[in-house]
Amino acid sequence: MLAGCGGATSGPGPADTSDGADSADLVAEDAGSDAGPDLAPDPLHDPSLPGPFEVGVTTVTWYDADRDRSLLVDIWYPAIPEAGAAPHAYPLALAEDVVLGELPSGLGVVEDAAADLSGAPYPVVLFSHGNNGMRFQNLFQGEHLASHGYVFVAPDHTGNLVIDSVLGQDPWLTEHLPVVRPADISFALDELLRESDGDGPLAGMADGARVGVTGHSYGGYTALVLGGAGLNLGAMREPCAGDPTAFGCELASEFPAEQAFADLRDPRVLAVAPLTPGFFEVIGEPGVGLLAVPVMVGGATADLTTPFEVEHLPVFEAAPGARYLLKIEAAGHFSYSVMCDVLDALEPDVAQAFAYATGDGCSPENVSDEVVKEATNTYVTAFFERHVRGDERAAQWLDAGPGAHAAVELLADP
Repeated sequence: MLAGCGGATSGPGPADTSDGADSADLVAEDAGSDAGPDLAPDPLHDPSLPGPFEVGVTTVTWYDADRDRSLLVDIWYPAIPEAGAAPHAYPLALAEDVVLGELPSGLGVVEDAAADLSGAPYPVVLFSHGNNGMRFQNLFQGEHLASHGYVFVAPDHTGNLVIDSVLGQDPWLTEHLPVVRPADISFALDELLRESDGDGPLAGMADGARVGVTGHSYGGYTALVLGGAGLNLGAMREPCAGDPTAFGCELASEFPAEQAFADLRDPRVLAVAPLTPGFFEVIGEPGVGLLAVPVMVGGATADLTTPFEVEHLPVFEAAPGARYLLKIEAAGHFSYSVMCDVLDALEPDVAQAFAYATGDGCSPENVSDEVVKEATNTYVTAFFERHVRGDERAAQWLDAGPGAHAAVELLADP
C-alpha cells in the first residue's frame, strides 16, 4: 500500500525511571507536584504508552434547538468492557447505507462498554475535525487519551464533512463556519456535562472544571478561538471593498463596524492543542495575541495545505502565554490524522478520490504517519496532563529538545 504509512516509534525521553518497575507506571512521589492528590493520578503514567484504563466508545446524536442543528458525536471514555467483547471498528461511511470500508481500533476499544467510575469525574478533551473531515479522523487521540483517564468528545461538524466535499457545501454554512464550528464544540461540551449530571450511561464521568480542546487543520483554528484567539474582523473586511463577495465579508458585516475581533472563547477551556492549524489569516498575530490559555501547536514542515512557516510557526511565535511547538520534519498535513490508514482501507479506485492526501502526508517522501501519531499522543497527552488535569509532574515530558525519533523536536516556552 502506501509507503508513507509505515511504523516507527516516537516520543520524548525523560530520565530513566524504570528501576525494575513497569515502564508505564513512573514513580510519582519523587517528581513533586503542586496539583494535590485530588488532581493527580498516582502513579504517573508514561504518556507515550497507553494508560491504565480500558476504553469504551459510544456514538450519540445531540440536537441544538437554539441553532436547529444536529451533531453526530463519538465519545471515548474509561470503561469496563465485558469479557470477550469484540473490539469496535470504525465505518468509513459516506452515508448510512454507503460504507466504503472500516478502520480497526488501535487499542481494542469496545462499543457502548460500561463506564469505569473508579477515577471519575475525568477531565474532558474535545476534538474538532478538519475541513470536510470526520469525527473519528483522530481516533488514535481519542483512544489514547481515554486510556489515560479522559473523556474525549468528537462531533461531526454537520455540513462540513467528507460527503459534503462530494455533494457540495451550503454557501451560507461555508461563510459562517468560523463561528459555527466553535459553537458546535461548546454545545458538545454542554451536552456532555448534561449527560454527566444525569443518570444515563455517562453519569458522573465528566469534570467540567478541567477541559481542553484539540483539533486538526480547520479544527486547529476552532481550538484556537475557543481558547481566546480573536477572529480578526478587520482582516476579513480588507478585501470587501474591492470584492464584497470575498470569503468572510458577509460574516464580518454581521458584527458592528467598529468591532475589531469576534470573541468566540469558551471560558471553560483551560488549554488548546491545534494540529497543523489553518486560517491564520483570519486570526493573525493580533488575534493569537488574545489567546488566554496555554497552547501546543502540532507542526509539519512538509505541510502543503497549511504550510508550516505560514500557519503553524506564526501561532507559536505570537502566543502570549505558555506555548509549545511540536515540530516534525517531513510530516505532511494529513500525517496528523488517520488519513493514511483510510487510504489503505479503501479499494484503490475509491482511494483515488482522496489522492490529495497521498502527497501531503502519505507519500514515501513523508515521515511515517505512525511517527507523527505516536509523537502527538506523547506530547499532547503530557500537555493536557499538565495544563488541564493540573499535574505538574507531566512537565518532565515537555522539556524543549529532540524526541525519540530524529524527525521530532519540541520547542517550548512554558
